[in-house]
Amino acid sequence: MHFIVSDLHGSTSGMDLLESFVLDKRPEAILLLGDILRGAPDEDNYYVANKLKSLPCGLVCVKGNCDFMSDRYALNHDLPIDRVLDLYGWRIHMQHYPYACSLSPYSIFLYGHTHRKELASSNGGIICNPGSLSYPRDGSRSFAELDQNGIRLILAEDGSVISEIPFLNVSLSK
Repeated sequence: MHFIVSDLHGSTSGMDLLESFVLDKRPEAILLLGDILRGAPDEDNYYVANKLKSLPCGLVCVKGNCDFMSDRYALNHDLPIDRVLDLYGWRIHMQHYPYACSLSPYSIFLYGHTHRKELASSNGGIICNPGSLSYPRDGSRSFAELDQNGIRLILAEDGSVISEIPFLNVSLSK
């Protein structure tokens, strides 16, 4: 399983929520969609960077508009503008800004920036914005989970599933 997270903005409370879920569910990695260390009312860059580095899982990051290229040193991770991964038979496109790539069958486009949850299927692919654990603009803190069965938006307050797209329900063949 992989967690999908965006827009932490250096929030200590958002980081503490993320850490509790990581320690409980033990994901293989966190796919972090930018705006990692700056901008939250409870911002503590040092705290968040050190917590992220100490989590017992991998971290795959992209750069957000509030990230500095020098943040890669604090995080000990590269911060490219975008990444492409292959997971669970899907091509995963990661970047901070919404809708900047074409969605093709068996691809998943992950983005952040808006702090608003979105999970939708289109043309045999999936679009996902996990919302924000620190500074949601749609009323509730959230993140997403990705595994071999599908992708789910998770309400951070109680861990409940907000919405999901099972991979068996995507209707195009490879």
